[in-house]
Amino acid sequence: MEAKFTFDSSGEFCRWLAAFRMASRNKPAGSPGHSEEVRACEMFLEMQRTVGKNPKENGSLVGHFVPHRILKKKSIQKIAVQVLTFHGSLDRCSVLESKLAYIRAWEGLQDFGLSYFIIKFEGYRMKDELLGVAYNRLVRLDPQTHGHMQTWRYSTMRTWDINWEIKEMKVDHEDGGFSFTCSSADLKLLHEFIGGYIFMSMRKDVHEPVNVELFYKLTGGWEG
Repeated sequence: MEAKFTFDSSGEFCRWLAAFRMASRNKPAGSPGHSEEVRACEMFLEMQRTVGKNPKENGSLVGHFVPHRILKKKSIQKIAVQVLTFHGSLDRCSVLESKLAYIRAWEGLQDFGLSYFIIKFEGYRMKDELLGVAYNRLVRLDPQTHGHMQTWRYSTMRTWDINWEIKEMKVDHEDGGFSFTCSSADLKLLHEFIGGYIFMSMRKDVHEPVNVELFYKLTGGWEG
């Protein structure tokens, strides 16, 4: 279902848009924070009118859309133009098309689908590392910046097993092997993540019967 609204003034538009935004967070229009939401909408409209004229003003406006750490590295003018260009490309989209565009952009993010675990690699017992687990790979990340340092894909993984007595996982990969322990969660959880993802990658046809025995073998290794 779609609805089209027309407004007599920019102020009326901002009040309605702020109310919709509040409603999406299950908050009534009169709740605390509504006036700030209205102001944010007004600032966005102002950015559309003034982009390129006042660099400082543009910086405060794009701050609503882009993290400050990005603003420090990129040109504010270029970011403002990109924000307006992308926003303009959605003007004629339906609600469903806009949602699909959002999902595609989300899936395109570098960290999409990653679940994070704090681990310690063998040989670096005193140092906490960050491990990202995705549907097709393991990723070693910088704990401070979340930058990707190393990637191991399941398709090139030879073997992986766990020593349940000392709770240590060992992975044998084409680029070499490594072992680690997990300090942020029970190793069973990490085992289930990896085993479950590998099981799904082995299913070429989603309509074929589920191999329950293989699923439990991959995700419940501590039981057998």
